[in-house]
Amino acid sequence: MTAPAVLAGLLFAPPAMAAEAAIEPVPDAPAAVADAVTAVLMDEGFDGTTLDSTRWTRGWFGNDTAITAPVNAGQAQCYDPANAVVVDGGLQLDLEQRAVTCAGVERQYAGGMINGYGKFTVRPGSYIEARVFLPSAEVGIANEPTFWMQGRSLSWPTNGTIVVMKGEPAGACSAVTRADGTTTKRCAQLATDAWHTVGAHWKVDGTVDVYYDGSLRSSFTLGTTDPMYPILNVAAWPGRAVAPSRFEVDYVRAWDMIRGVTPAAPVREAAECGAEPQITIPQVAGVSYAQARTGNLVTVTASALPGYAVAAGAQTQWTYDVTPLVCPPGDGPWPVAPADVAGQMTTVLLDDNFDGPALDSTIWNRGWVDGVDGEMTTPVNVNTEVQCYDPANIALADGNLLLNYTQKETQCSRRGQTFEYDYAGAMIQSRHKVTVAPGSYVEARMKTQGVGQRIANWPAFWLNGESHNWPHTGEIDVMEGLAGRACASVHGPDIDARQCLDVVADAWHTYGAFWRTDGNVDFYYDGAFLATHYLGTTDRQYLILNLAASNAQAPTVPSTLSVDYVRAWDTLAEAPDTVRPASTLAAPSAAGPFRAVDVRVDASDDRGLARIVANIYRDGVLVRSTQTAVDGATTGSHQATVTLPDGAYTVKYNAQDTAGNISRTGTFAVTVDGTPPTATVKTGDGFTVGGDGGYDRVSFKLHDAGKIARVELNGTVKDLVDNVWSDLNHVVPGAFGAVEGSNTLVVHDVAGNSATLTFVLS
Repeated sequence: MTAPAVLAGLLFAPPAMAAEAAIEPVPDAPAAVADAVTAVLMDEGFDGTTLDSTRWTRGWFGNDTAITAPVNAGQAQCYDPANAVVVDGGLQLDLEQRAVTCAGVERQYAGGMINGYGKFTVRPGSYIEARVFLPSAEVGIANEPTFWMQGRSLSWPTNGTIVVMKGEPAGACSAVTRADGTTTKRCAQLATDAWHTVGAHWKVDGTVDVYYDGSLRSSFTLGTTDPMYPILNVAAWPGRAVAPSRFEVDYVRAWDMIRGVTPAAPVREAAECGAEPQITIPQVAGVSYAQARTGNLVTVTASALPGYAVAAGAQTQWTYDVTPLVCPPGDGPWPVAPADVAGQMTTVLLDDNFDGPALDSTIWNRGWVDGVDGEMTTPVNVNTEVQCYDPANIALADGNLLLNYTQKETQCSRRGQTFEYDYAGAMIQSRHKVTVAPGSYVEARMKTQGVGQRIANWPAFWLNGESHNWPHTGEIDVMEGLAGRACASVHGPDIDARQCLDVVADAWHTYGAFWRTDGNVDFYYDGAFLATHYLGTTDRQYLILNLAASNAQAPTVPSTLSVDYVRAWDTLAEAPDTVRPASTLAAPSAAGPFRAVDVRVDASDDRGLARIVANIYRDGVLVRSTQTAVDGATTGSHQATVTLPDGAYTVKYNAQDTAGNISRTGTFAVTVDGTPPTATVKTGDGFTVGGDGGYDRVSFKLHDAGKIARVELNGTVKDLVDNVWSDLNHVVPGAFGAVEGSNTLVVHDVAGNSATLTFVLS
């Protein structure tokens, strides 16, 4: 909204909605087909004195003046430009008997041809039609008069062919040639020496329907999509040429049957901090949406479905940041804005969810500030708005504020002047109760009314200077419905700036503005950045929500502006962070020895952690450094598994917060043993009888610098109580799990290393 000093010039009136003009002419086809056309692509009535060279070229791939060869080398004619003339509002294509040379071959007939190559094409979703006069022979149609099309890329047969009508001995024939070179043809009997309309509906599903004199005569499956240019010609075949003969054409017309669509922008829905925002795809007839994601950026691309085309200039791609909002200190709520913006908010100034039974009078006044709360008040702009503000049009229901616009006679006064209108609107404002200043963020979640992407009437969420010296105290229009669009504006002593966006009108959207301390105002719609406007004023501003209408067009009644909530925040600077984080070593909890060192360090910080570190030293020298980045979380863990040579080590660990504070460094001594134990056969008859792995009796000496833990013989376990040296003596069948034949001995050390031996007892 705009305060009274700019009554004219700042209100954007919607363009007049003209009645849709009838499309003339229409195809000679059943109503269901003819009524589907959306635009006339060509209406060639051959009404000039010469052929229109912007649409047509005479001959078959010539220069419009040279004699050219036939399409089929077996035909009896060349094409002479002189045989294609415009006379009395029609095209005449003549076939006459005279010797003509083309492509080095003398032929006995000259025919006429025109084609639209490089000048005019139709596409799937088009209807093309010609009114033609079919010359007669003794039997049937004379010669081969043809109305046909082929693919613009000239990659025949890949690009396909559509024959709308070709005179043949079998009658008037239609045909298609598909990409694989196969041709399907159907013929009908049409009267000769008579006029006929012949047309083809090339449908977006890849089929072609052919109509003669308004009736469906044949349907074909084509499948190609290369745009096609039209051709009209008369040819002859040896042995059945009739000359002279004339193929006449009254008109050629083409229509588009593609519906234009304007994709609506997806909506980036609000999300609680810590949760990823969701993208809601609108439902728009004729439009499909596809999503692609790279990291936390989601790109949505709109395209037209078959039978539709995107309107010229319409936006078809949007990119949204769905990075979860980092929860700032405190309980929130937080703005629906990028994390780096929302994270700057430190204080909630206002959070009205309209959940109570009545409007909160400690926050809001009803009506414009020039009146009295609870009474009918005047518009902001008495010369452009067409209603009084009626407190009866303010309601709360289901947790929403409802500002209604109705048709009724109203009367309101300002400073002794009375105004009368035929409508009533609604307004609430927070002057003298709640204000914001530079460094604040304001936001409202609202649903306007309208059709498609056109907002009805003049809804607004805006801020105005508390001291009411407009425009010197400034104005911030967070969202103002102008000309059916959602607009973000600022007005000040020397500035008027505006940026508008098309939104789905009858849907919930979140509108926010960050009034920065440098004088700029950043606007965010559904969490996405829209624009920055410089304002520069510093007067505190109060909040306003209202639904009005302008005298630019008849209001939409009844109409409602629904508001889910209004919120405001401040960016008061936080005290410097001087508190160290805390860190604890969760693992290892014993000194070892270990085959590898599994490290886990847990840490916490009241503002946010930057990283957690665990370094390993040997004899005071750093041998391995490990760490985990925490990216601002208040708690975190670092885990790592480190393989090291045997020896004694010290783990040193700490954590750093985002302010650079470092926790006290803890230390823990560990031993690494990656060497397996040894088992040696003792010698001497008292211990061992036999050799080379086969024994009557055998004894073993066991050793490990990190201490032997246990020994297993064929699964029988003996605990050796962590000795560096140990023995396994007098092993014979039946003793300590030993058996006659093959035996397996496994020796384990304290660190978990093991050695395996096999031997045979007899």
